[in-house]
Order: sequence, then C-alpha cells, then structure tokens
Amino acid sequence: MSFIGIACVQLEARGLDDAEEALERALDRLEEAGRYRPEIILLPECTYPAYYLHSLDAYRRSRLRPAEDVLRLFGESARRHQAYIAVGLARPHPSGRLRNSVALIDPQGQVLGFHDKLFLWHFDREWFCLLYTSPSPRDRQK
Repeated sequence: MSFIGIACVQLEARGLDDAEEALERALDRLEEAGRYRPEIILLPECTYPAYYLHSLDAYRRSRLRPAEDVLRLFGESARRHQAYIAVGLARPHPSGRLRNSVALIDPQGQVLGFHDKLFLWHFDREWFCLLYTSPSPRDRQK
C-alpha cells in the first residue's frame, strides 16, 4: 500500500483590504507546510484575494495583483517543495462577475487547470457565477 502526504493549510478569513497581507500569510504557511514534504498542499477557498469580498463593486474597486502574478508565486512554492498545490482563488469572468475557483499547480510550478465551485451558498451568488450545471438525473437517462 502507498501513502500520500497531504498538508491542509488553515488561514484566517480576511477581507479585500487585507489581500496583500493574506497572500503573504498564505505563502508563509506554504513554506511551513512544505517542511513536512507532502505530495499535496491544500489551501482554503478564496485564499486570494479574500474570503470576504464584501461586494462585487468592492472587488472591482480593489487594487489587486493580476491572477498570473499570484499563480506564479504559488507555482514557485510548488516547485521549491516539489508538491502539488491546490489554492482557492476568486477569478474574474468575462461576464463581469467572478468565479470561485481552485487552481491545481504541479510540482514543476505549472498550472494544470481550474475547477469552479459548483454549489454556491447564500451570499456567494451575489458575486460568483455558476459556469457549470450538471445534468439532472432525468437528462442523464436520455
């Protein structure tokens, strides 16, 4: 039997005003988790820019790093620790709304892909869009 080491990083839920501080904290915690040499490091939903977005308008007014820069930083960490990293991000969508996504980054620091949250709870629907709808059981039978 094989074992896979997984490190789950817990972070304080922060608001948009603390996006840079939250990013620094997440990267620091990745360094801490990487010392245990896990194969996979998991970070929370909306690690960047914030768990508390306040409003879509507040997000749009915020001065945030481009997603490519944030992904590059997490990619550098993945490469340094030779681990897969799954990190939650709020990502812009062409509709003007956001996607609540997780990015999977491989041990070489490359983004393998994204998966968007499928179940938007309560206030999530105020700023996140649901891009995928699974077929109903009735549709699957056709």
